[in-house]
Amino acid sequence: MKYEKLFTPIQINGVELKNRIVMSPMHDGLGLTGGDVNEQVIEYFAARAKGGVGLIINGFTVVCPDELCGTAGAGQSHLTTLDNRNAFQLLAERVHEYDCKLFVQLHHPGRSVYAPQFLNGGRQPVSSTAMPASLKGDSHAAPARELTVPEIKQIVKCYATAAQAAYTAGCDGVEVHCAHGYLFSQFINPFKNERKDEYGGSLENCCRIATETLDAIRMAVPKSFPVSVRINGAEGDFRPNGKEWDMNYMRGVAKLLVAHGADMVNVSMGGMDCMPNPDMRARYRDDIIKNIKDVVDVPVAAVNCLKTPEEAEGMLEDGIADMAILGRQLICDPEWANKARAGREDDIRPCLSCNNCIHHSSLMQPIRCAINPLAGREAEDNRLVPGSGNAVVIGAGPAGIEAAFTLAAKGYDVTIYEKSDRIGGSINLADKAPGKFRMDILLDYWKRQLEKNDKITVKLSTEITDEKLAEIKRTLDPKVVCLNVGGKPVVPNMPGLENAVTAHDVLSGRVSVEGKRVVIIGGGMTALETAEFMAERKNTIVLCEMMPQFAADTFIYRVVKTQLGLARQGVAMKPHTMVLGANADGVMYKDLVTGLEGVLPAEVIVLSLGVRPDRALRAKLEGMFENVVVLGDSNRTGTLQNATGETFHRLKRI
Repeated sequence: MKYEKLFTPIQINGVELKNRIVMSPMHDGLGLTGGDVNEQVIEYFAARAKGGVGLIINGFTVVCPDELCGTAGAGQSHLTTLDNRNAFQLLAERVHEYDCKLFVQLHHPGRSVYAPQFLNGGRQPVSSTAMPASLKGDSHAAPARELTVPEIKQIVKCYATAAQAAYTAGCDGVEVHCAHGYLFSQFINPFKNERKDEYGGSLENCCRIATETLDAIRMAVPKSFPVSVRINGAEGDFRPNGKEWDMNYMRGVAKLLVAHGADMVNVSMGGMDCMPNPDMRARYRDDIIKNIKDVVDVPVAAVNCLKTPEEAEGMLEDGIADMAILGRQLICDPEWANKARAGREDDIRPCLSCNNCIHHSSLMQPIRCAINPLAGREAEDNRLVPGSGNAVVIGAGPAGIEAAFTLAAKGYDVTIYEKSDRIGGSINLADKAPGKFRMDILLDYWKRQLEKNDKITVKLSTEITDEKLAEIKRTLDPKVVCLNVGGKPVVPNMPGLENAVTAHDVLSGRVSVEGKRVVIIGGGMTALETAEFMAERKNTIVLCEMMPQFAADTFIYRVVKTQLGLARQGVAMKPHTMVLGANADGVMYKDLVTGLEGVLPAEVIVLSLGVRPDRALRAKLEGMFENVVVLGDSNRTGTLQNATGETFHRLKRI
């Protein structure tokens, strides 16, 4: 077998896993308001179990009631009542149908609570210490009060009760969440724990809430029942200093938790203060993971930005960890394990690490994926209504490609017409910003799948003229025509902006700007990435945004990281700034807070205000063909997830 290590069974206490592929615990946002494990949750995990993983760890399970502020946000699963236990039994039974094991991750958020005014009865969040989350710009962060010792004892008891409930429900193990800046991590990290009692100070004291919890769980469940702990490999992610001391500290943490009954260590990184982004490479934390593995005598599982079977197998072969944990990649392609086992690596849908999934869950919304239109919607009726005859797709951007795949799967013979000499549309610009190196793997995947699909013909460098439309009508007579030609950049009708260029002009290379004073008008993620791109070319840049927050619809951690990087490059960011036009001196503006007006010197003005649909071709198509479907930015401006998800779900019934 090609990936021998990945597909070798492994024993975790009294449970054997059929392989070493683990689905990472992540918040899915699919549960009901009351915390019930519903059909959406069950089918979401069942799809990954069917896809061949050996172990699923469901994430963010609430174990403490509102009185102890145990809920982080909406859509979390709860394991606090008999009804909850019965629902977990249904989940376990469904997962077991595919010879997959299920661990339940037991969780308390501490101060890392989303929308605290609506959760836990509006109570103030709790923590080791009265300290807010440290992520700058996180509007969700809330000040917390210090837990009392009796409350800590109650929380420990809740964990033990939940572990017992998981066991009686037929789950295969539990995991105690001690990472990512949540409650137990807030105790373990000495920079976040300022207590002077037995729960603060020394390593043993900082870990006491975790060790007491493990002791209580071990008393509540059989000795053979596996108990995992999730820890950060280094708490250096949470402070500006180096990580050597932190790594030594976390060695001590890992050894102590294992001594108190942990059967497995799940090594992770990041949290409320730090989150992976597209510029993180595979196996970027080998040293931190190996640092933990070297000091414990139980299996070590690890996330490590793994995307391909080669990367996962390599980590295991090198002795970095015993099991490979995949998170976002399994959201993107639930069949990852089956495809790897069958040697179908080229068919694995590639995860871009765009964090669209995490963005949805951070907003306490049902999980979604930018590439996989079924993610979080597995319980819906996703059957494709069969079709036959010809179908035409105009535009080979993301929505157009998804349309072609969907229509072909329905039975149509599909022809794609693309004006340019390559597929991908706006994706060809999306990877120009520093660090966004993964876009090419998506384009390569699309190319491979298009070439392999004998139901799809791609015609590049083909402009849709009136003559071409007449030819399509005459020769193909398509039953379905999908329009996906993107939109036109928004250019405001303001004096002095006639000679402005667009972000598309800059990122595509049509306009080259170096060593100039630049004003970028717009504050979305495209504007920020254009600023990154131009800053590398020694331009002096000012960003103007009317709203109080830049890229308000983008994952907060990505925005914060980008802003910090721009600040280091000397890029000036001006929120609350309304542009009035331009003159010979530069860009005229008004500060919406102070009411003051001024001029920003500019040799080059860049517009990044989004796009609006081009209606002209749509009107022609609707006049010629009976069934015209307008998709992507041709319909409304949106994200990659909007393009793929809306396309599939609109076309599945046509």
